[in-house]
Amino acid sequence: MNNKVPFHIAFEIDTLNTFQFLNPLDATDVLKGEQSTVNIQWETHAADTSAVGELSYFTSGSGWELISTATKLSDGNWLWSLPDITEVAVLRMTTPFGLFYTDSFLIESVARPDISFNCADSATIYWNANSHAAGYNIFKLTSGPYLQPVLTTTDTFLVVHGDTAKGVFAIQPITGNRLVSARSQSVELTTGSPQCFYESIYYQLLDNNQLKLVLSVTGEENIRNIIFQEVSAGGVSVRQLSAVSASIGKREYTTLVSDLPGGTSYFVALMELNNGEKIFTQTIAVINSGADFIRFFPVPLRRNAPIQFVLKQGISPESVLCFYDYTGRMLKKYQLYTGDLQLYNLPRGILLYKLVHPNGRVVQSGKLVVE
Repeated sequence: MNNKVPFHIAFEIDTLNTFQFLNPLDATDVLKGEQSTVNIQWETHAADTSAVGELSYFTSGSGWELISTATKLSDGNWLWSLPDITEVAVLRMTTPFGLFYTDSFLIESVARPDISFNCADSATIYWNANSHAAGYNIFKLTSGPYLQPVLTTTDTFLVVHGDTAKGVFAIQPITGNRLVSARSQSVELTTGSPQCFYESIYYQLLDNNQLKLVLSVTGEENIRNIIFQEVSAGGVSVRQLSAVSASIGKREYTTLVSDLPGGTSYFVALMELNNGEKIFTQTIAVINSGADFIRFFPVPLRRNAPIQFVLKQGISPESVLCFYDYTGRMLKKYQLYTGDLQLYNLPRGILLYKLVHPNGRVVQSGKLVVE
């Protein structure tokens, strides 16, 4: 006979003396560098509301390490100062009614991508290495609204070319322990960095107190205008020297500066791109004698240091520099071409000097203070 016999199942759920970790839960909840502490959280129902537990963590490198020996369970949290390690870890709470563990999580520094160079036709992104990573997933913002994985690499840099050299990228380490590492913040490749629009800026001192500034550019098809400026030591524009439209195929641009003041002058080139962006070169400093044939610096001169000076272009290097005391007695005579001019054994105070051309003509004379 196949008689059906009715029956019932009864069960009881008791939450007394239970414990459950609430944070960290995910493998990426602990990011060293993004945060110096982690708020460990739990939920418990202990019969004794004053019960305490022992909180500790485990890594394969150091075994079990104590975090707190008397953690009040009813508090529900503990602020943990992260150790300076990069490891897979597990938390454990030892209570009067049992041992309780978290799942494995990573104590790691998040990948921080940065741009090494960013040109019109190519670019390089690099990031800090993860000691647990077997490789890195490269994400890119493609046609949709979300970053998508596009390739995998074992390097800590990525070189992209052509149309792929623009866009938004992010990095995610691939760990060998089946834990998912945190994905980095995104980095965007746009039109390129200043270094990809010019190769160098330099100067040539000319006769008659003139200066020639020379700018060598690359990617000139992206540049609309080139402007040379004189600036202050702090980079504030003093005056515009010249402005010219860039031409495809022309990679060197120059401007001539006349009537330079004595001392140090500062110059920069500004490149206005076709998209409206403005790119400045590095600032170059030029020490010039100005209207003088020779200019000393710093003033006063230091007795136990080499003599530093700048000559006006066109002055013969075979000229002679002579120092005298106030009685007219010659103290020292230097040939400028030797390049080793010292003030050793000369007295402190005020000295007279003469710059003498090889033909015997005195081209400049004056006074100097030596300390």
